[in-house]
Amino acid sequence: MVQVYDITKRKTFETLQQWVTELRAQGPENIVLAIAGNKSDLESERQVPAAEAQAYATSIGASFLETSAKVRKRGTL
Repeated sequence: MVQVYDITKRKTFETLQQWVTELRAQGPENIVLAIAGNKSDLESERQVPAAEAQAYATSIGASFLETSAKVRKRGTL
C-alpha cells in the first residue's frame, strides 16, 4: 500500500504516520508499505526534509520516494 504526503505541508506527514500506525495495528500482517512524498516540484516550499521522511520509511521497513504529479520526467509514462 502506498501512503502519500505533501512535502509542502508537515501536517500531511504527521497524519501519514498516524495512518501507518493504524494500518500496522488493524491491517493484514504481511502488508507492504511504501511512502511517497508528492509535490517535489515545489522544493522552495518544502516543510518535510527528504532525509526525515527516508529515515521514517526505513524505521518502519517501507520503501520511500519523492515525486511530482505535476512534472513529467523524461523516460516515464
